[in-house]
Amino acid sequence: MSGFLAGKVWQSALHPDLKPLAAALADIGNDDGTSIYPSVAYMAWLLGRSTRSVQDNLRKLRAQNVLKVVTDTKGGRLRTTEYRLVESALPTREEWRKHAITAGFRQKKNHAACNEKQRSLRLKPRSLRQETTNPSSPEPLRTAMEPPAEPRPHPPRPVPVAPLPPDEQKQLQSSFLAEMRRVAGSKAL
Repeated sequence: MSGFLAGKVWQSALHPDLKPLAAALADIGNDDGTSIYPSVAYMAWLLGRSTRSVQDNLRKLRAQNVLKVVTDTKGGRLRTTEYRLVESALPTREEWRKHAITAGFRQKKNHAACNEKQRSLRLKPRSLRQETTNPSSPEPLRTAMEPPAEPRPHPPRPVPVAPLPPDEQKQLQSSFLAEMRRVAGSKAL
């Protein structure tokens, strides 16, 4: 598995539709771009695309000479095609460091011309340094619940009770039912 080669793919100027497939292929292969044995179904599952779109994108990568077929050009069921990813065929683009310096920031020559407009809009000029702020709260931090002054006592543990003999259980049950009938009868009146 080659994360190194996959990183090169992501940093290339390859078309955005082809980059995920090329990076996944590079991740499958070795660092030199060899031993890439993908199945179209696996790549479709991995990328969340249809098998037809994976086939089309493989065809486009072969047309750009980014992918070279090593063995079995026909492919098909149970006939795996081996590919080699050619790093030198990847289209190059400007380095990020060079791009990041100028992206979104005005150059000094334009800064003077924009000063008047910025003053009229009362905007702060953009700079490469970010302002630091001192975070403060309107109230000091407090806990949501103050701890009690004295510890709470533990609840008493239940005392194990020995079961009643069967005749006493029946007597207790019948007296309970008689009392329930009496209370229910007095409320019905």
